[in-house]
Amino acid sequence: MSARKGSWISKNIGIPVSPSTCLRLAGKCDIPINNQIKHIGIDDWAYRKGHTYGTILVDRETGKAIDLIRSREKKDIIKWLESHPGIESVTRDRAECYSRSIGLALPDAIQIADRFHLAVNYSDYVVRIIQKLIPELKRIKQEDTTSKYKISDPGIQRIVDLACGGKSVVKEQKKDLILKAKQLYEEGHSKCMVAKILNLNFRTVSKYIDNDPDHINTGSNPRIDYSSYLEDLTTGFCQGEKLSVIYRRMKKKGFQGTQRGLSARFGTIYSKGKITNSAVSLENMKREYFPQTVSSRKLTIYLTNKNFGKILLPKEIETFDIFRNNNPLLNELWNISVKFRDVFENKSIAMFQEWIDLVANSSFKRLKGFVKGMIQDWEAIKASILYADNNGITEGNVNRLKNIKRQMYGRASFELLRRKVVLSNTG
Repeated sequence: MSARKGSWISKNIGIPVSPSTCLRLAGKCDIPINNQIKHIGIDDWAYRKGHTYGTILVDRETGKAIDLIRSREKKDIIKWLESHPGIESVTRDRAECYSRSIGLALPDAIQIADRFHLAVNYSDYVVRIIQKLIPELKRIKQEDTTSKYKISDPGIQRIVDLACGGKSVVKEQKKDLILKAKQLYEEGHSKCMVAKILNLNFRTVSKYIDNDPDHINTGSNPRIDYSSYLEDLTTGFCQGEKLSVIYRRMKKKGFQGTQRGLSARFGTIYSKGKITNSAVSLENMKREYFPQTVSSRKLTIYLTNKNFGKILLPKEIETFDIFRNNNPLLNELWNISVKFRDVFENKSIAMFQEWIDLVANSSFKRLKGFVKGMIQDWEAIKASILYADNNGITEGNVNRLKNIKRQMYGRASFELLRRKVVLSNTG
């Protein structure tokens, strides 16, 4: 607890001391040296994020932090480990500084890579692969047999594109506008004439024309998510409402944008004409107007998480099933992911070797790099498959350490933080 809180409690129990005395007493407490520990967990923590990192060591049998090291340098970690020669196993993440330090200081100790970190590392590689596959997946058309009627209105189409097409649609439209400006300029029109034709500012046209065609800058991503308010926008458009009325209704629902920004984005569409169409509903417009969007993160969950049925919506799973059945690469990645999960569920080294061979014969260079790193850490990976131990207790102690560190507001010394973490009996 804080020094002030300690002073307040000491006063209530009849032994009044000042906060400064509490700090001095805590500073005089020695960190006990326990040479009987056999199974520990090791992880890093940020003393000052992005600048200074330390190391926490946890006794896996008691679940308590046994020491803090002010750095994660190999010499400091080796020095601490050598002073505890009785350690038999160490759980860790895949950081090279820890694997090498443990190997040098405790060559006979079993190193166990944390399965959670392995799963996260694998998911990160899968996300990068999927991001390359998304353009192909967008071309896959879904058969829509549920639509009872079609709505064809260019205004609604434009609203949906701007609101729900997201970053890709807005950027694509801007890219088309830049290319159109370049084309008109190359046909002999002056920049002033191009600006009049496209109804743009002269400076904007000059910037578009001077852009490198191979590196077109389409600007930053939209800050406001208009897709959440699509029903208000389209219903108001079809009922002939003013944009200011729609803005006030959206504002009550938590819209963070401004009326000026809303007018800049949708004002032209509303001013050109408003029709009344009683058949318009959000679901019907989704079927006709929504562009094919793919979330790389959700698709990664579908591929790598066996509980994806509880996380994703049924419609999303149906869409991903269609993608997988129509894209050989995605289907291949699905099979690799299923076998990766089976390795840890069955605790089989033979299945792990089969998975390595499967990746080696696959089309994914990124995964081959991931496998290469796992082979370099072979003993720790093998131990993570065979043993039930993991680094979860250590991660929990890191979270506790962060809370204590934040209570101190960064004003106290490392030694005081070390004592507050290690000597506490209450957590």
